[in-house]
Formats: sequence, C-alpha cells, structure tokens
Amino acid sequence: MPRNAPESHAEPSADSAPPRTWTIALPAGTALLNANQRLHWSVKARKVAVIRSAACLLARQQRIPRIDQARILVTYRPASARRTDAGNWSPSAKACLDGLTDAGVWLDDDSEHVLSETYVVGDKVPGGQLVLTITEVTG
Repeated sequence: MPRNAPESHAEPSADSAPPRTWTIALPAGTALLNANQRLHWSVKARKVAVIRSAACLLARQQRIPRIDQARILVTYRPASARRTDAGNWSPSAKACLDGLTDAGVWLDDDSEHVLSETYVVGDKVPGGQLVLTITEVTG
C-alpha cells in the first residue's frame, strides 16, 4: 500500500458485536411537517413542539443511553399509495432529532454527532408515520 494511502477499514470480525440500534416510531397519524408546506409560524411551532416532545418521550421510555455518534435512517410511512418524496419529511425528522437531544441521546444533533441522515419511503400506514432508526457509530 502506498505510504500516503488512507488506511483500509477492515470488515468486523465474527466475534465483534453488531452496532447498537434503536427505533423511534412516532404514533401513526401524528401531524407531520413537510418541506412543501407554507405554514404560519405559530402553526409550525405547535407541530414542531408536538413532534419534538414525542421523540423525547419515546427515547426516555426506551432508556436510550448517551451515544457519541450515530447514523439516522428516517422512514416515512405514507397514509396512501400516492407517490411521495422521502426527503420532504426532513422538517419532521429535524424536530425528532431535537427531541432526542433534549432526551440526552447525544450532546448535540450537529454533524459531529449525527454523521448522516438517510430518507426512505416505507410501507403504507393509516394516518402516516415517521420512524427513525438510530445506529450507533463506534471507533
């Protein structure tokens, strides 16, 4: 290997533990924020508060410990079979991440602690639902 080449990342050995993961599933039917909405600031603030406090409560109920770094998978489960853009739900995911910060899951939801956010569309759920899968990053 050339002297200045980056070190390769070895595959985890069979005896190493898989990364810890937790799932935060907002209740189906929770009023979510969409990037395409143009809401009055007070309406938006109320929705943010509900989502943020729900995520905080769910994290505390699961007793998610303080972690240094994580990757987040955000799954939007739509209410109907209409086509949807998964990334449009990022304002709701941001409110959830703030709630996880409030719960003490990480020191801050900045790029030092939350390394990535990936958005996907999942299966249909009556009322729609946002689900966050938190995967701890170690080493």
